[in-house]
Amino acid sequence: MPGITRNEVAMICDEWKVYRVEEIENSVMYDNDDKLKRVDHFWKEVLSRKSASGNQKFPTLQKLVYSSLCLTHGNADVERSLSINKKILTSERTLLSESSH
Repeated sequence: MPGITRNEVAMICDEWKVYRVEEIENSVMYDNDDKLKRVDHFWKEVLSRKSASGNQKFPTLQKLVYSSLCLTHGNADVERSLSINKKILTSERTLLSESSH
């Protein structure tokens, strides 16, 4: 992942182990209508937690989560480009080439 060093990988693994046993209240996962919260809202609440000493509990894991949340998670762009291509390539225009435009 960009921005994550080799040394931070071990720290992320350690923080992930702490996160896995962390008590996550329902209010962190669900909104007032009992619907699951958006994933970015969930992580914002989890990553804002502090340790007993007042330090951020998951500072390095935060880098991984933010990088992961930037990844595309749908196929809308792909579908859009296929739709555009479908409009360009019709049954009358199947032999398009560089020389035909």
